[in-house]
Amino acid sequence: MRTEFVDGALTFFPTGRVNSTNVQEFEKDLQSEMSLCDNVDIAFDMENLSYISSAGLRVMLRLKK
Repeated sequence: MRTEFVDGALTFFPTGRVNSTNVQEFEKDLQSEMSLCDNVDIAFDMENLSYISSAGLRVMLRLKK
């Protein structure tokens, strides 16, 4: 997953599918990037994400909080 700063926010660009088979890897990738930054706004660009399950949405909401 690509990440970059866009308009002052750490922006995640997930691709493909996020579901129960890869949600742990997705969460680990997000947390890894967030650990490098302190008190930064985050955003998600979902343009290239073809599917996200409720487990993936839950990870994103937890991270956003």
